[in-house]
Amino acid sequence: QFTKGDGGSGSDDDKKDEPNRQATNKDLTGFNGNVKISMGRKVDTESLNKVRTVWNSIEKSEQDLISDIKIRGSTARGRITAGEFISETNTIEMTVHPALTDQDYRENFNHEIGHARFKQLSPETISAWNKAVKNIRPPTKYALFHRDRANNYRWNNTRYRSEKEKNIILGNIKIYENMYYEEIHSEIHAHIKTGGLNENKIWSKEGLNEAVKIYKEIIQ
Repeated sequence: QFTKGDGGSGSDDDKKDEPNRQATNKDLTGFNGNVKISMGRKVDTESLNKVRTVWNSIEKSEQDLISDIKIRGSTARGRITAGEFISETNTIEMTVHPALTDQDYRENFNHEIGHARFKQLSPETISAWNKAVKNIRPPTKYALFHRDRANNYRWNNTRYRSEKEKNIILGNIKIYENMYYEEIHSEIHAHIKTGGLNENKIWSKEGLNEAVKIYKEIIQ
């Protein structure tokens, strides 16, 4: 499902035989498209090569939605949040770690690009999407987290001391709900673009199939 984007230089095959080391700015070459690449500390060349390879496999039309990629290294143990989309600047912040695989980066890149695509949708399309996915089972564990966060906030804020506080709480509930619907979109975008998310990320196959069907009817 991938088509290689235009631009960039260098061969990833040439880099595979190099010993792993801390990357420098001289290593930030060969990224396809017009995206600006920057890097923080603790980024190793092996992880950087994985990020480059995955990015270069993404369709050019999707690459064009992203203005900047900021790569940061991590040596943390336990759960790692690899990607984050900054809507205001169309930036993806990607955390690299020796434990992350090409598929991890592939899923994360496509998830974050899903947020960029959601940003491009018309209010009517977003409204139709939100309404359609509202009552399906969360397709993934990450979607489940966002649904539970929205529900817990609602259940813990049923009393209001003033009309002003009521409006604030109801506004926050709407924000959490909309975040949940958008996260479903990004998860399904990644699922379709990668040929299927890792099985350990799936919460409900029924919900996943329903969300894919809705995505193809409303988004594609």
